[in-house]
Amino acid sequence: MNRSPLPALLLALLPALLQAAPRPVLAGAPAALSPDAGRDLLLDAMQAELDRGKKGLRLPGLRAPYFIEYTLRDIHELDLTAEYGALLSDSDTRQRVAGTDLRVGSYRLDNSQAGQGRGLYNQAPLDDDPMALRALYWRMTDSQFKKSLAGYYRKEAWLESRPEEKDRPADFCREPARVDVEPFHPLPFDRPALEDELRRASAVFLDYPLLEDPQVSLSCWRVRRLLVNTEGGRLATQTLRLALSLAASIQAPDGSTLTDERDLHYLDFPSLPTTAGLEARCRALAEGLMRRRLAPVQDPISAPALFSAPAACVFVHVVLGHHLGGELQDGDQADQTFKGKLGQRIMPAFLSLRDDPTLARWEGTPLNGHYAFDDQAVPAMPVDLVRDGVLKGFLMSRTPAKGFPESNGHGRCDSQHDPAGRMGNLILLSSRREGEADLKRRLMEECRRRDKPCGFLVRRLLGDDQVPQDTGTYDSFRLLPLEIDRVDAKTGAEEPVRGVELVGTSLNALSRIVATGRRDAVDNAVCGSSSGWVNVSVVSPALLFSQMELQKQEGLKTRLPVLPAPFSK
Repeated sequence: MNRSPLPALLLALLPALLQAAPRPVLAGAPAALSPDAGRDLLLDAMQAELDRGKKGLRLPGLRAPYFIEYTLRDIHELDLTAEYGALLSDSDTRQRVAGTDLRVGSYRLDNSQAGQGRGLYNQAPLDDDPMALRALYWRMTDSQFKKSLAGYYRKEAWLESRPEEKDRPADFCREPARVDVEPFHPLPFDRPALEDELRRASAVFLDYPLLEDPQVSLSCWRVRRLLVNTEGGRLATQTLRLALSLAASIQAPDGSTLTDERDLHYLDFPSLPTTAGLEARCRALAEGLMRRRLAPVQDPISAPALFSAPAACVFVHVVLGHHLGGELQDGDQADQTFKGKLGQRIMPAFLSLRDDPTLARWEGTPLNGHYAFDDQAVPAMPVDLVRDGVLKGFLMSRTPAKGFPESNGHGRCDSQHDPAGRMGNLILLSSRREGEADLKRRLMEECRRRDKPCGFLVRRLLGDDQVPQDTGTYDSFRLLPLEIDRVDAKTGAEEPVRGVELVGTSLNALSRIVATGRRDAVDNAVCGSSSGWVNVSVVSPALLFSQMELQKQEGLKTRLPVLPAPFSK
């Protein structure tokens, strides 16, 4: 370990000294932009300022940066919402977000701190003005350099008093330079046509006066991502993401509120549903709520449960996807569901789990979690997480964990957060597949074997996807059934129920999977955690659980409307 050259008194005064220090002198005149007109103007501006900082960012007697990275995301977002045949809200915004990551020290030991934000993020100019952009990175880099110096020397002093930390993983892994510059292609949004589609679709809800706040929303994101770093990395990529959301609620006769949400994700405009198709989806949502409002309330119970393939995707996302990031396996973070479980069985031997963001499709269905490079300029690559029930790996960014010194291309983040190991295309594989009728038969057998009067068929789920992956997170899940049927153990009769949610702990629930379905479903979604919101996909067959706990769903009861809706028949 490199010993600090500063005496204790100077170390204590370092933050104040840095604040008072003049801005670091950057050697040489500003670097000229590339004369190649075919190159990206903004990317060249970022590279020029990066080269200037790499060469001249110095303070006498103190550590110099060993790694600097600049990112820029140009985000054009269109959000439209319609209700009862009329446009309710519209928002057409554009922003650019600049990010910097500056590390002082070495790959082995730098200023980074587990669980603490490292990068700086600021709004960037919307005009293609190279000097304005360079001025922004200059100010951000200056601020971060001083902050990083103070953090590095504090960390070095802290480690000197803890010899047990000598075998800790390195702070950052080295990567070769990756260059992939895509030409920029504007993607215009046909706003009038999209607004008209939403108006027509939301007019369907006029046939259902008992519904509350029935809305159809469309969000369109065109994101252009630029990245340069001192390792020679240089990326320019562009993505288009579309999210169509249908949502409504309804009151049951006892005053309880039931909700339904259906989120659909697409990668291009031609894939969006036709007008007739979107209207049919709205009608299906409304009809489902009308049926469920009259369903009986289910008492809390622990019983066998069969998750349909779409519901199983949500389960896999929440119970596995949220807990397999590499950063979660070191330090004192509370969310360490699988810490110390490497090489141990965490699920039945007929199940395996892998994440493969290199896949663009699964059996013909486009995958939302596909990408070529992660957000640290590392190529996407498949990784085996669980093989034959045994935990084999984690989702790794460039932050090493014990036993995993390198990234596997899963360092992901949104525009204003530091990258972390996150899922891309998470795929649950099974060697024990059964048909739909056989799964239901086995569900009934499990009920009789456990002397339970009924089991449950979970058709659709809503997962709590705002679970943070940091201190304070517990190994438990809470899933809200959007459609759940009670299945009679003797006759197999199915009856919709309401008023319950599914709860449990990850390892316990995984151990109770006894069979899987024959067909896979794909759930394209977004996932939120400490590194922000990223696009993901989950592939899973139906899952049969020998036992699942259902508890009473918390919620307030309110009086029914005094007057019916003005369009009631």
